[in-house]
Amino acid sequence: MNNKEARIVEFILDMDVYGNKMKKQELSISKRILENDWSNLGKRFERFTEKGGGKLVGFSQSPMIINNLQEINILLSKDENDYSISNYLDLIIEEFENLKQNETISVKDKVNGNETLIVQNEERLNQISFDVEMISSELTFDKQKLSNFNYQLENLNEDLRKNKGASKVQKMGADIELKVSENNCPACNQEINDSLLPLNVKQVPMRLDDNIDFLSAQIKMLHVNIESLKSRIIAKNKNLKNLRGAQNNLRSQIRELKKELISDERLPSIVDIEYRLNLKKRIEFYSKYLEDFVELKDELSSLSDKWKRILEEQEDLKNDTFSVNDLDKIKVLTNNFKSLLKAFNYSSKTINDIAISDENYLPLAKKPNDNLFYNIRFDSSASDFIRSIWAYTCSLYKTSIVKNGNHPNLLMFDEPKQQDMSINDFSNFLKELSTYKNAQTLLFASFENSDETFKKATEGIEFHLNYIDEKLIKPIA
Repeated sequence: MNNKEARIVEFILDMDVYGNKMKKQELSISKRILENDWSNLGKRFERFTEKGGGKLVGFSQSPMIINNLQEINILLSKDENDYSISNYLDLIIEEFENLKQNETISVKDKVNGNETLIVQNEERLNQISFDVEMISSELTFDKQKLSNFNYQLENLNEDLRKNKGASKVQKMGADIELKVSENNCPACNQEINDSLLPLNVKQVPMRLDDNIDFLSAQIKMLHVNIESLKSRIIAKNKNLKNLRGAQNNLRSQIRELKKELISDERLPSIVDIEYRLNLKKRIEFYSKYLEDFVELKDELSSLSDKWKRILEEQEDLKNDTFSVNDLDKIKVLTNNFKSLLKAFNYSSKTINDIAISDENYLPLAKKPNDNLFYNIRFDSSASDFIRSIWAYTCSLYKTSIVKNGNHPNLLMFDEPKQQDMSINDFSNFLKELSTYKNAQTLLFASFENSDETFKKATEGIEFHLNYIDEKLIKPIA
């Protein structure tokens, strides 16, 4: 039920189903806000992960209910193995404590180890350099491929635009019965082939609608390929950045190791001292990193709880079923409507064959010997349809008053006496309005420009008259 008539009636009668719909709209807005907050938090997680040089796992790009927060983590690599932040921190703290217990190693003691380490680092550097070269080549190829896809997409969109334009012109031509729309020349009546192929080629071209469907499918498929390719390019750029970082670290280590090989053998190992200092810095960095990560996860947990509440509330409001109070209000509205129809002498249908719709709350009439209901206007005479408008408008007010609804207590009618309505029935209508002491009722009527009709219709009725004795629409002086 999305029509405005239903919403108006639900508001006037202050129905529970109206409140449910308002809650649904509020939940929909809350849902969109949360989705945006989740997306922004996801970007912060990505930047935070890059800062620590790790890999984010367990995080969903779309909102979800998180039952186990421990599943969301950042994995850090050490000795070609992946560890959670806390486990990685435990490892480097243990390593630092072990180093503290040992005396500082001299250059002489590390000569053999340094030579072996230089060879190992150079081998790793060569492998990483090879990987960097390979990924760089793949990135160049992927970027060129993306450029080609975008060019194809541009051409397909242009072709689709032209085909839709041609289809629109053809349909407009069919509406005004142009021969061109029937693929015939308007001058010579010769058939126009919808193709640039030579006439002797018996090839049946695709129709415009088929072309449009085909091009739309091609565009959809191309969009999928472009998105997939963009994701691959982002992943490769990230991998390339990490590899180049590792490349620079290895080169720096190799330089320091080679420098130490030619140093005085009696001196303490600079590489060993620097390693200890770097290890201490890493412990400080990742200790703070873990604290910040816990705070990020707390924010995520809060959003997850909100998401869970929204889904639960949406489930509770899933069906727009009427409450007992709503059903009672519809019943009162129906009874008031039928009672007023009888008072205004409605005769096109028997009163028992009249009902109020559960969908839009408008008057319905039933076919004889059938349970099929339809809009009352389709089986009412012109004058009876006017009577049904009187009855429905008044019954809405009466029901709202009895059931403490939101009616503004204002009723306005413009020339309600139409379709040669009988004076007696019109008088009954005015008498009904005169009983609404707590409402402001404004009625604009000409009474067939007859004082006699006016007196007869308003006899015995208390009212205030504003008599207009001139034309309301007239030339400006």
